[in-house]
Amino acid sequence: MNIQQFLNDYTASRKLNGTILVAIGDRIVAEQNLGFADFESQGACQRNTQYQIGSVTKQFTSVAVLKRL
Repeated sequence: MNIQQFLNDYTASRKLNGTILVAIGDRIVAEQNLGFADFESQGACQRNTQYQIGSVTKQFTSVAVLKRL
């Protein structure tokens, strides 16, 4: 199974909703919006969708800080 099939399967089963971005340095190599931003209205995720991410950002911030040390 390739990565695109994996993403499609997870999106279809409603386990993945959001935006994926892969960058190497300053160059964006891949960007994709997946699933729904709002399940009630079936509004698709867009590049500018704002997400309620709660405390998930703590892990990302920790990794970013540690990478700079």
